[in-house]
Amino acid sequence: MSFVSAAVTDVGVVRERNEDSYLCQDDIGLFVVADGMGGHAGGQEASATAVRVIGQRISDEYNVLVDLAKEGETWEVQAVLETAVQAANEAVCAMAAANPELKDMGTTASVLWICGNSATIAHVGDSRIYLIRDGEAHVMTQDHSLLVELVKQGRMTQEEADGFPYPNAISRRLGSAEGVEVDTFEFGLLSGDRLLVCSDGLYRFLDEGEVAPRLMSGPVEEVAPKLVQLAIQGGGDDNITAVLLAVGEVPATDDTRRKIEIFEGMPLFLGLSHRQILRVLAATSMRHFQTDQMVFEEGMLGDELFVILSGEVEVNKNGIVMATLDAGDAFGEMALVDESPRSANVRATLPTRMLVLTRDRLYATMGQDADLGLKLLWNFLQMTIDRLRDTSQQLLCVKQEQRAKEPRPSRPVPTGLSFRRSG
Repeated sequence: MSFVSAAVTDVGVVRERNEDSYLCQDDIGLFVVADGMGGHAGGQEASATAVRVIGQRISDEYNVLVDLAKEGETWEVQAVLETAVQAANEAVCAMAAANPELKDMGTTASVLWICGNSATIAHVGDSRIYLIRDGEAHVMTQDHSLLVELVKQGRMTQEEADGFPYPNAISRRLGSAEGVEVDTFEFGLLSGDRLLVCSDGLYRFLDEGEVAPRLMSGPVEEVAPKLVQLAIQGGGDDNITAVLLAVGEVPATDDTRRKIEIFEGMPLFLGLSHRQILRVLAATSMRHFQTDQMVFEEGMLGDELFVILSGEVEVNKNGIVMATLDAGDAFGEMALVDESPRSANVRATLPTRMLVLTRDRLYATMGQDADLGLKLLWNFLQMTIDRLRDTSQQLLCVKQEQRAKEPRPSRPVPTGLSFRRSG
């Protein structure tokens, strides 16, 4: 898969120095934006240090990363990127400790690594990574800001947030001696995707509805400077950095789009944003089953959800076929929350490919995205209610059938008529 990139940074019209730093290293597919903060040039030093350390770490581990990506070890790839960001945090802290003038410095870091048909993100702070796909813009990162935290906690409404006096105050940054929590995840790329890594000095001057049209309006080398000029015209009260990528042709054998369509249609994942669907997909693994191979047997303990991409399976109990499932169907949802034994046997009747989501990986994903966790819990509740209703209806039908089969009590047949005269 090929891609084209372009990058532009500008000091803006208010700040005296540019405390943003970025890295575009096309040869290893690495793109980073860091937005520094701190007096006496501390922001410049922090962001430059973060970008340098992350770039060096990923370059050193590049061959290892490529091997892990080819083997489908997505969680290990994320761990390598997180380690690079943690190393940058330690470097910024060490520099601040050695120079009292830089003691309050810190920086955001948004890292994007592309390998094959997938992208991996590592993120701290309120810079952002956007995915523009099929004419829609999706924010792939969460802002680690005081403003966002207050809204999440219900201490401030979205309307009140518009007038918040400290929009630039962040809740996570590199330069924290206590360590820093890094958000990571991986997602598949599609032909025609565009990706934007930027500082808040850019996106604060972009209306949500105009992000996709503007980012798709021409070649990336022309669009990136236009985005920066748009932010300057909007006020330019902060440093502005944009790194824009255009993805080329993705091989037709890649089934990322099919996976997304299936997951978007599943009751368990209704209401999830595109980013959240991609987060869940990143937690799955592929498993292949041959004809007549057992997926699991009745009575076995399990903690996995299975989603069929191709092929067919048969669900049977006591030798009776209960259902036949094929591409797009899923089974085993309740094993994600319930440790009860499997209630039936499942066997592949054709060569079958399935995505498998384990309980541990789902919970780890929910731990990184509280909103995703709430949506999944709500959907689990709705599914449980629907199943209880179905069960109640089935029990009612069984009772009615039993009553219909029961012999009715006999009534005496009259042998004659008698009359009583009145008066």
